[in-house]
Amino acid sequence: MDDANQIEPPPSFSALYASRDGRRLTREPEFVIARYELCEDLALTLVQQLDALIAGSDTHQEIVPQLRQVLDATNSISAAETDWVLSRIAELSGRPVE
Repeated sequence: MDDANQIEPPPSFSALYASRDGRRLTREPEFVIARYELCEDLALTLVQQLDALIAGSDTHQEIVPQLRQVLDATNSISAAETDWVLSRIAELSGRPVE
């Protein structure tokens, strides 16, 4: 990533935009950084909502498929980015995501 930019997506996110051999990005670094920021913000927001819903009556197993449906319906992130967001939510919440 660009040395002037202090945000560096983690390898797990950069891999979404890496060539098959993983040696270079298939999109411009600025694009990957912008997509990472969007996905990270979504994950941080949704993990808070997940915790609030779980504190209520819904179970984790009921909520995760609903989160996937919402993310898919927005058409603002790709399927691979949705998978990454759900993985990030699992990481942040300490709960597995199916």
